[in-house]
Amino acid sequence: MRKEVTLASAFTHPNVVKYITSWVDTEEIEKKPDIVELSSDSKEEDVFTDRFQQVSMRSLNHLDVVMNSGNAIEWGGEDSWASTMSDDDEEEDSPEENLINSASPYVECIPDSENSAQLVQFGYNSMRSSRLSSGIHRTTSEIEVRYTLCIQMEFCTLSLRRYLVDRNQYITGNYIASLSDEEAHQKTEAYVMESFEIATHIIQGIEYLHQKGCIHRDIKPENILWNDSRKLWQICDFGLATQSDPPKVDHSDMTVAIPNRALSSGIGTLQYAAPEQRYKKDYNCLVDIYSAGFVIFEAFYPLGELGDRIRHFELIRKKEKLPLDFQPHLAVYCEKEKASRVTETIEAMINYDPLLRPTAQRILLENCFRQSDPIDFQKLLNERNALISELDKENQLLKEQLAVKERENAQQLADKDAEIARLRALLHGSEV
Repeated sequence: MRKEVTLASAFTHPNVVKYITSWVDTEEIEKKPDIVELSSDSKEEDVFTDRFQQVSMRSLNHLDVVMNSGNAIEWGGEDSWASTMSDDDEEEDSPEENLINSASPYVECIPDSENSAQLVQFGYNSMRSSRLSSGIHRTTSEIEVRYTLCIQMEFCTLSLRRYLVDRNQYITGNYIASLSDEEAHQKTEAYVMESFEIATHIIQGIEYLHQKGCIHRDIKPENILWNDSRKLWQICDFGLATQSDPPKVDHSDMTVAIPNRALSSGIGTLQYAAPEQRYKKDYNCLVDIYSAGFVIFEAFYPLGELGDRIRHFELIRKKEKLPLDFQPHLAVYCEKEKASRVTETIEAMINYDPLLRPTAQRILLENCFRQSDPIDFQKLLNERNALISELDKENQLLKEQLAVKERENAQQLADKDAEIARLRALLHGSEV
């Protein structure tokens, strides 16, 4: 967790959650003695007791959290897992050797929430007991030292997962079915435009992280938050992030060299982790592009519950193609060419071969996720010059019309002067 704070505190990008400050609170708690009773066929090393759980060594696979010698394996739910061991660690002590130690560390997981504040509590239990024999009651006393790492971040109102769940229920529910065809089309079109915005913000944040040499390794809707005050989607949770060399661009031919690095395998969330991230120890920042491809697919393609999501993801991984109805449905709410470009880009992002995936920088340069096409300044210049030329012609015409009018006015004035002179002459003759 300290690594996360150190790494994330240096990030200053609109699409990355800002870490403001952090601190560690400590608390010592003296616990009342626990009574342990062993059956006649139990062994001392088969029992592990602490404040939170009593488990048998035979049921380690069912543990929510197991922590030993500083290396934690955390089950996060929905086929996700995480490991806090360093990427440089190559050897691990077996769980059995650590769990039977007289001093056992523990970690208490605070339930995830959509607030932008994290509280992670961890500590150490000091257990004192003598060897237990069959059928004997003995007491164990503990002094618990609790450490709480507090992280203050920008305030965000909801996660992308919550947004997608609410939106999908709205689209597939009875409410939108009760609308007229025109109203339903307008509402769905608004959601599609929001999906373009989501994709752009995610890629912009990833591009910044990669330029900073950071591999997030856990891009998923739960780690994309909405900052309502700034009207931005932001990437958060750098607990699994690691440092790597940033991509190097050869400007002569615009190729990108991304060196691989020996990293821990089995890191991230199962549904979104890239194949090399799940099974290999040699990969680079393009694992984030793979994960982002599935997140962006979800943004454009409403899915049902977890089972529906898993089924679609498995089919996409197997075929490396999006559903056949993805592009036609998207083309209803945007230009066909743009729908085709979006489809091709997402399929490239989720390619099994990382060498065939585009970088975040390349995706931004292609502008396929922007709601409107990139500005053509030459076209604007030509249109401006044409408008100026047309205005000049109109101005010249007005000048000619004004000159004709002035000549007409001058002639009318001369005629009036002549008439006045004639009348004066007649008046002077009658007086004589």
